Amino acid sequence: MNDEDIVGQLAYCLYKQSKQQYLKAFEARNDRRPTDDEVRTHVECAEIPALDMYRDKAKRMVAELLSQAAQEKQDELEKHFKDRLWRFINRHEHEGFLERSWHGIKSLGFGGLGGVLGNIFTTILVFLILFMAASNASREEFSKSAQESFISGMAEIIGVGVTINNGADTTAPSPPPATAPTP
Repeated sequence: MNDEDIVGQLAYCLYKQSKQQYLKAFEARNDRRPTDDEVRTHVECAEIPALDMYRDKAKRMVAELLSQAAQEKQDELEKHFKDRLWRFINRHEHEGFLERSWHGIKSLGFGGLGGVLGNIFTTILVFLILFMAASNASREEFSKSAQESFISGMAEIIGVGVTINNGADTTAPSPPPATAPTP
């Protein structure tokens, strides 16, 4: 028997295991050990015809064992590779000032600034929906109020005093200025 033939050695072990089972079963049935002729008959009739079956079973066992070992090694290597890759990514330093700046701008854009812009867009969208759902009179009043607020706010920012006429009738005569009595 070749010492490097793992399949052959495993098949031999399966043969010996089967032979030992026969010996135990024979002894239990007959209350004695089998004679050499009975063992030889068993080997010639049952074990030798089954040698190919033992070899096939041994091949399947070795293939399954190798497959399992290969899968475990693949999982181990995959985990190790992923860990090293993430460590590399996390330690990566951007090379130049422009690249670092661009990376910072992207982080800001996809981070906090993106959230702020999203909230502003959502607010504008809600106002537009509410504005469109309102009646014409409400829309006109809202538009007028918004214009007045915008103009007065801008005037306040630049430091100009503005008086907004709230649509009072300008065609009515203005009262005469009060004059003091003459003595």
